[in-house]
Amino acid sequence: MSYCLNPNCLSPENPDGKIVCINCGTKILLKDRYRPIKLIGVGGMGRNFLASDEDTPSKRSCVIKQLSPAPNTQTNPNSFHKAVELFNREAVQLDRLGSAQSQIPQLLAYLEQDKRLYFVQEFIDGDNLLVEMEQEGVFDEAKIRQLLQDLLPVIKYIHQQGVIHRDLKPTNIMRRRTVMPGESRGELVLIDFGISKQLSGTIAAEGTVLGTPGYAPPEQMTYGEAYPASDIYALGTTCIHLLTGIHPARLYNPQQNRWLWRDLLQQRGSAISSGLEKILDKCLAPDVRTRYQSADALLADIQPAPVSRLPVPPSGARQETETGRRGAGGDTRLPVFGAAAAGAKVPTCRPLRSFQAHTGTVRALAISPDGKLLATGSDDNTIKLWEIDGGKQLLTLAGHSNWVTSLAFHPDGKRLVSGSYDTTIKLWQLPDGQLIRTLTAHTREVFCVAFSPDGTRMASGSYQSVNLWNLRDGFMHLLMGDTFRTLSGHIKWVNAVAFSPDGKLLASGGGDNTIKLWDVGKGEELRKLQGHRAGVLSLTFSPDGAVLASGSYDKTVKLWRRVDGLEIRTLEGYAAGIVAVAFGPDGQTLSTGTENGMVQRWHLREQRPLDTLTTDVPLVDAVAFSGKGKTIATGAEDGTVKIWQCD
Repeated sequence: MSYCLNPNCLSPENPDGKIVCINCGTKILLKDRYRPIKLIGVGGMGRNFLASDEDTPSKRSCVIKQLSPAPNTQTNPNSFHKAVELFNREAVQLDRLGSAQSQIPQLLAYLEQDKRLYFVQEFIDGDNLLVEMEQEGVFDEAKIRQLLQDLLPVIKYIHQQGVIHRDLKPTNIMRRRTVMPGESRGELVLIDFGISKQLSGTIAAEGTVLGTPGYAPPEQMTYGEAYPASDIYALGTTCIHLLTGIHPARLYNPQQNRWLWRDLLQQRGSAISSGLEKILDKCLAPDVRTRYQSADALLADIQPAPVSRLPVPPSGARQETETGRRGAGGDTRLPVFGAAAAGAKVPTCRPLRSFQAHTGTVRALAISPDGKLLATGSDDNTIKLWEIDGGKQLLTLAGHSNWVTSLAFHPDGKRLVSGSYDTTIKLWQLPDGQLIRTLTAHTREVFCVAFSPDGTRMASGSYQSVNLWNLRDGFMHLLMGDTFRTLSGHIKWVNAVAFSPDGKLLASGGGDNTIKLWDVGKGEELRKLQGHRAGVLSLTFSPDGAVLASGSYDKTVKLWRRVDGLEIRTLEGYAAGIVAVAFGPDGQTLSTGTENGMVQRWHLREQRPLDTLTTDVPLVDAVAFSGKGKTIATGAEDGTVKIWQCD
């Protein structure tokens, strides 16, 4: 069946294959590509259609969203202007957010036809949590805790991008029907960014009162204000709805000024633990200042202490299963890295210092090749250079107009490169901090930069692409002279790049869950590595170049054999995404750093964790390791940096 997009059509259903509506004559296909199949939702500002992408071999399912406000909105210029603004905002947010996060629908197209606005987004095959509750019954404590653990990372992600959702509720949280290997349930997806708000500074400006009564917090419904803690409140009301099966508006007694959900659970004999009660009470605090101020703060209370989350080496049964899946005949044993014997003494680490580095979140860290300097980048748009031993600040580099997202020292230690949300790359001279050059080849945000080991090349990652650069005479040029050599193939953001020790290979990892290996000299893709279930955040090669390690949002680290791309092993059990990975100088150890502030070192031949370092704050956005493994630095959301020294 085909469905006519004309809101005024009296008989919109059409037979398959029709080009124009047999009732009103309106063109059926949207931009000659997307075929509406049926109407699946109607709201105050538009309609949603299940559709098929006729340009794909499988005629992939998608969703068409049409701006079609109610008649009273269309006749009111101010209201109509607001409706257009919200519609455009949702498209922009999906474009920014969905391309890098599998838990947010991806925007496929934004267009106008017959003087109406549309956008096309990824179709999420599954049910929302309200339907799930109605089919399976109210949630128990275990399901609520799992919900929070699964959803908070994506809430953290949108907040990091400066977005407040403002409409969290069970119907806006979907669970994919497809269950990935190793998971018991489908992935949760956050939908409907129609009234999301862009932050400016630390809080949102006062605005139009939007939100769903009963779910949205007092400051949002009364004053139109929105903060990260506002989404935390709505997540709390979502939880009590799923626990009780009753809309949260009916669970609050305004005369007594208190919530009734706890009483109801006790009456039913289904009370939850005092620990979860306290967590939900803090989420639901009427005063925004006394709530959890971030997703990470809430996640830290939900999860056990990091020491109890130590990864468990894969069992023999799992190894046999994975060997069978990858094919018989391949040697999947972990290669021996370097010459150190198993059981060799591993250095111990101790805290060296902790200090306030920036006024904003520390998003990038780099340690100089000689291990003496630390560079920090922040969403206060600055870069700072510090002495590691004495803790003295040496320089402040200003020039970026948006967040500094990535940093890398040149192998000679005399230059520093920075990538930014402002789409530029800057090359700085050290030790004086002079700006050598600003590169503007990227048209979207730059998320990663890396130098080749010999310092002759640099790679930078942005949206769907990697650029390769040549370094000569202190300036940066693309490898093909004045024209661009862009390595294309990723379909989402490129979050990490790493050169092999011999400089012949480049690895890139992205939000599309894949890793690509490139021939640096030819600029050709050699291999695609698949296995992660969420975006790849970090990459590193072993000292001999035989193995590639990758860290992901899926809370795992994978080891891959360079020669054939075979997945050798998975380290799992982490409580958060892995933002940094680094091999020790002998190749026997692998250090990993996670978003929740846990730094762990693994003995690879013995397949066991050696030690765990934890920060005092769970909101870690950057981790860096020195080349010799003697220094570890972490950067946090509160602007602090912590340094460990290893013997």
